[in-house]
Amino acid sequence: RAEVPDGPPAEAVAVAPFLAAVLKPHQIEAVRFMWRAVLAERRADMTKTSRRREHGCVLAHSMGLGKTLSVISFLHTALTRASNGAGVPYIRYKNGREPPPPAARAPPTALILVPKSVGTQWAAEFQRWLRGAPLPVYSLTSSTGGVAAHLSTLRRWHDSGGALIMTHNLFLNAVQPPKEKTPRGGGGGADGGVAGGGGAQGGADA
Repeated sequence: RAEVPDGPPAEAVAVAPFLAAVLKPHQIEAVRFMWRAVLAERRADMTKTSRRREHGCVLAHSMGLGKTLSVISFLHTALTRASNGAGVPYIRYKNGREPPPPAARAPPTALILVPKSVGTQWAAEFQRWLRGAPLPVYSLTSSTGGVAAHLSTLRRWHDSGGALIMTHNLFLNAVQPPKEKTPRGGGGGADGGVAGGGGAQGGADA
């Protein structure tokens, strides 16, 4: 619970017990660090003198120290356990203020961009640690179908909320404008993957 300078105390937020039970001390600090860097300001947890603009962070633990579990724990908390009394996710707040509709009603989303070589591993880690917890997790890699299937996954993620694991190359194909057609006789055309120009709606809230 945090004292908000111009309003009632914000509700306490805690990691789910099944995740808290497996976190090591340095991972607990990592989750707190990500909360302070990404969401505390949105909830106005900070005092006016220490307040700063919303921003991200870099979790620079060495290999093998469980960064993936730390991130999964933070995302599960931010997306499913961090809302105000009216059910509006703090991840939708701006400058400590609740957003107006329809943004307040939009389901919270997180976009996880990963190298092609570890996309499947990230999906497996979510399945391993969440163990059926009510957080939708979608995967978008070169092995998950063609353009139609990818667009369907993006729509479901945007409409239902949750986490989307997406490889760098597919993300670039999604956000880059389509290439202009070359004159007759030339080669080219737009690259494959998710249709260009659409973007991944919802963005990386966490």
